[in-house]
Amino acid sequence: MQRLRHIKQLGLTELVFPSATHTRFQHAIGTYYLGLLTIETFREKGIHISTEEEQALTVALLCHDIGHGPYSHALEGILLPFSHEELTIWCINQLLNELEPDLLPAVISMLTGKYSRKFFNQLISSQLDLDRLDYLARDSFFAGVSEGRVGYERIIKLMCVGENEQLAVEVKGFHSIERFLMARYAMYRQVYLHKTAVSAEAMLKKLVRVFMQKVIDMNEVSLLENMPGEIRLFFNRLKSRDNRLNDALIEAFLQLTDEHIWVMIKELTRSTDKLISILAKGLYYRKLHKVVLISNSTIPDTLVDQLAQRVATDLDVERNIAKELVLVEEVKAAAYMYGEEPILFVLPSGKLVDYAQLRKSELMCLNNLQESSYFYVCIPYGVEPEEELLRQLKEQSVWI
Repeated sequence: MQRLRHIKQLGLTELVFPSATHTRFQHAIGTYYLGLLTIETFREKGIHISTEEEQALTVALLCHDIGHGPYSHALEGILLPFSHEELTIWCINQLLNELEPDLLPAVISMLTGKYSRKFFNQLISSQLDLDRLDYLARDSFFAGVSEGRVGYERIIKLMCVGENEQLAVEVKGFHSIERFLMARYAMYRQVYLHKTAVSAEAMLKKLVRVFMQKVIDMNEVSLLENMPGEIRLFFNRLKSRDNRLNDALIEAFLQLTDEHIWVMIKELTRSTDKLISILAKGLYYRKLHKVVLISNSTIPDTLVDQLAQRVATDLDVERNIAKELVLVEEVKAAAYMYGEEPILFVLPSGKLVDYAQLRKSELMCLNNLQESSYFYVCIPYGVEPEEELLRQLKEQSVWI
């Protein structure tokens, strides 16, 4: 848990919003606190929650992000081919087997959505879970984006348990949920998918992938020489190519924090490898790639080739390196998923209806809430495409 003090909640977003330096540890404590508020509210409404269920829920909420690695989602699946949820389950198994083995079955079943009383699973992971309520309020506060603020206390006070023990909201809370979804939509547009933040993460992903390829596939061990001991330990264990979820590899991974990756980036600014050097210097000195196109359709190879030619000319690098420096990043955004388990409201009659059925407000187009894919095309700092091409790119952009 203490390791989470050194993993930022929003990764490299602080390069755009300087005060967004809050951590996964703060978020974990906040989510745990919301769990206590919810249990208190439910008990006031006559919903029976045993002491064991209270302990299991609060432990699950406190530890729900414990498997996150350095820079959280940016490097998830890159350093290790596992999701943070898988690593979380591994960590909780280790912790509770040692500290509270009797709680283990209930905690794991809640985290995996298999607990018999459905609302416990939904409080941890759903379209209206306590995780989202905390991070929206926290992220908007630290980023300074007022549109993302959420009245989580009112939402929790209006939560209840409907038929089949499903999580629901009293119907008078409809507009509070509407505001919650609008806040989530605003945070995607203004913070999570901010073009500069996406560009920085794309650069980080590319740099780490190239570094791993050089060290592991091409055995260029000299790249590890001046790295922190934790970095060397992790990559030496990774070089065994044993990608099973084995204890030694995970223990090495869990020693890594954002600081280790940042020191690695600093060391790589001195690399003689042109591709690695450009990416590392761009990140370390904040000379970030420029986003020249945001599209909701796939990017044709011909466009990448055109931009790569310009990169090769302006940076005086080989064509194959130039093409690697043109980054195409696909990101997904969804404030509400209509095809998944819905947010439910309970009517005065006791009947449950879902959000899509009940929605009558004209504040926002339904389509805006649904999942969308966007493709960001980024080119290195200092490279300028021809004026005509740049004009065409701007005309094609969805919302640059």
